[in-house]
Amino acid sequence: MNFSFLYDGKRYNACDLTRTGGNTRKQKDGVTVNTCVYSLGALRITRETRVYPFGAQYALLHFENVSDVSSKQLSDVRDLDETYEFDAPGLPLGYSGYGSDKYLMLGKMIGSNHSKDEFQMETKPVMDEIPPEFCCRGGRSSQGYAPFFELSLRNEGRLFALGWTGQWRVKITKNQSKTNVCAGVEGVDTFLKPGERIRTCSVLTMPFCGGLTDAHNKFKSIIKRFFTPHNVQNRELPFFTSFFGGSSTDFILRQINAMKNSKVPFECFWLDSGWYGEHKVLCDSEFDGRGGEQTGSWNVNTFVHPGGLDDVAKAVKDAGMEFMLWFEAEKAVQTSYNYRHRPQWHITLPDTHTTLLNLALPETQDYLIELISGYIERFSLSYYRQDFNMDPLPYWQAADPVGRKGMTQILYVTGMYRVWDALLQKYPHLIIDNCASGGRRIDLETLSRSVPCWRSDYQCAFDSDGETAQCHTSGISAWIPYSCTGVGLNVYDKYKFRSAYSAALNSNFFGYQHYADGELNETALLPLVEEFRSVRKYFSCDYYPIFGTPLDNYSWSGWQFDRPEHGDGIIMAFRRDKCPCDSATVLLGNISENKVYEFTDADGGETVRMSGAELKNGFTITLPQARSSKLIRYKAE
Repeated sequence: MNFSFLYDGKRYNACDLTRTGGNTRKQKDGVTVNTCVYSLGALRITRETRVYPFGAQYALLHFENVSDVSSKQLSDVRDLDETYEFDAPGLPLGYSGYGSDKYLMLGKMIGSNHSKDEFQMETKPVMDEIPPEFCCRGGRSSQGYAPFFELSLRNEGRLFALGWTGQWRVKITKNQSKTNVCAGVEGVDTFLKPGERIRTCSVLTMPFCGGLTDAHNKFKSIIKRFFTPHNVQNRELPFFTSFFGGSSTDFILRQINAMKNSKVPFECFWLDSGWYGEHKVLCDSEFDGRGGEQTGSWNVNTFVHPGGLDDVAKAVKDAGMEFMLWFEAEKAVQTSYNYRHRPQWHITLPDTHTTLLNLALPETQDYLIELISGYIERFSLSYYRQDFNMDPLPYWQAADPVGRKGMTQILYVTGMYRVWDALLQKYPHLIIDNCASGGRRIDLETLSRSVPCWRSDYQCAFDSDGETAQCHTSGISAWIPYSCTGVGLNVYDKYKFRSAYSAALNSNFFGYQHYADGELNETALLPLVEEFRSVRKYFSCDYYPIFGTPLDNYSWSGWQFDRPEHGDGIIMAFRRDKCPCDSATVLLGNISENKVYEFTDADGGETVRMSGAELKNGFTITLPQARSSKLIRYKAE
C-alpha cells in the first residue's frame, strides 16, 4: 500500500523519501510485521505494515519532528494513496450502470444514523467524470457513512476498512483501467513542535477473486482474529438486562431479587444513564431532559441511590451477574461539577451549553483513567460503557491553534486510545462498550479495543420494530463479528425477540420503574433466552445474506450463519407482517454436494435430511402466518 502527504506544499510518497531504518519480524500468530523509517528534513516518518491471511494488509503512519525547531507544514495526509488496475470501461454519460457487471462498483457502508438502512451497502458504479468522495459526519467515525467500503468488478475486487475514531475522508478517482483510492484524516494542515510525534489513520485492505460473500467472510474472520480484543474472542457475550440509572435503589434491588429467584439466566446487569449528579428529583427515563443536565458530574447521586450503588453492586454479584456501568465522560454541561471546577479542561462553543472534555490534554486523559478505574474497582465492573452523544468536530476545529489545523482532533483521538489501552492493560478482564448515540464510533481502532454493545439508538424506543433490527443485522454481519442490539419492552414477542438475536442481546423490559409491572413471566421468557444462548456463538461466524437485505415489510428476511470448522450453523427466517407469500426458497452458502445435511426446526423439533446435491436447487421454508419466524439448526453428517 502506498501513502502520500504534502510537506511545505510538495507531495511526497515512499519512493520520494530516504529510508533510514526498519525491520521485518514474524509474530507468534504468523503475521508478518514490517517497519520502515524514512527521513525528510525535520520529519521522521515511520510506517508499520502487517500482512494477514488472504493477502490482507494493514498499515499505520507516524510522523515525528526530530529537530529542535518547528517543522514545516504537514498537510493532506493520505494514509492510503494507491492505484489499482480494474479492467472496466468508463460508464457512459446518461447511463446508470444498472444490471451490468462490466462496470466497477463502489459499495459504501451506511453509518448508524437512527434509520432502518443502517449498515447497509450503498452501491453505485464508479464514473470517470465524477470521482466519488465520502466521509463520516460530525467527527464520529460511523455516523453518516461508516469506514468500511468495497470496490468490485464481477467476482473480483478489494475490501477496505479504516481505523480512525474521528473525521475521515475517502476519494476515489478512476481513469480508464486505473482506479486511485485515497483515504485519511480530513482537514490536517499543521506543523509539528520539536519532539512532537503523531499518528494518523490506520488502513486494512484485502483483495478478492471469489465473489463478495466469500470475500466478506474472509475479511470478517481477519477482524475477528486480529482486530477483536482477546477477552471477547475467548467467551460468549451475555444476555444483558438494562436498567435506567435514575430508577430508585429500592426498585432496582427488588428487580434484581426477582431475577435472582427466577430460572431465567440473566447474565449481566447493565446500569445506564441517570445514576450520577447532584439533582434532587427522580427521572422516569433517559428521555427526561432533567437527567441530561447532570452530565459531567460523575459522583453517584445519593438522592436517587442513598447507598451510593454499593448495595446494588453487592446485589448484582449475589445474583451471579456481571456489572456494566454507563458513562459519558467526554461530555459535560456547564452546570456540571466537572466544568465548574475545571473549565480549563473543556472546549466550549458560543451559545452552547454543552462542553467537550479535551482529551488532547494529558491531564484529562489521566483524570479519566483514574475516574473509570475507581468505579471498576469499587463495583467490580466487567463492562465499561462509554457513550458519546455529541458531534466533536466543531469543538476540535474551534480549539485548533493558528497554523495547527486538525491537531486537536489528532491529539484527542490518540488520547482516547491511550485511555482505553490503559484501562485494558490494567484490567485484562474488562470489556469496553463503544456506544456513541448507538454505533456511531465503529471503526478498525475501536473494534480492536471494544464491542458495539448498542449498535443503534433506533432500538432506544420502547416500541421499536423488529424489522429494523433484522435490517441492521443483515448489514453489519457482513463486516463485523460482534455487536449487540435490544428487544425493548415487549420481550415476550417471539418474532421481535428473535429479530434482535446477535452476538449479544439486551432487554430493558424490566428496568424502568414507571413501565415495569414487577412480574416476571418466567414460563414465557425462559425458552426464548435459552434459545438465544444456544445460537449466539454463530453470529460471529461466516454470514450468508440468503434473503438479501430488504427494507420493506412485504418481504421475507433473515440470514444463515455457518461454522465451517464444525460443519454446522443456523438459518433464521422472518415472514414480515405484510408479506403475502407463505414460503420462500433460498440458496444456502457453504454447501458441499458430497455431504448430507440434517435440518432441525427449533419450534416443532421436526428434522429433515437433504443431500448437498438437492440443496443446490434451493431450500424451502414455510411460514403460514404473516409476522412469524423460524429458526432452523443444521449440521453436516
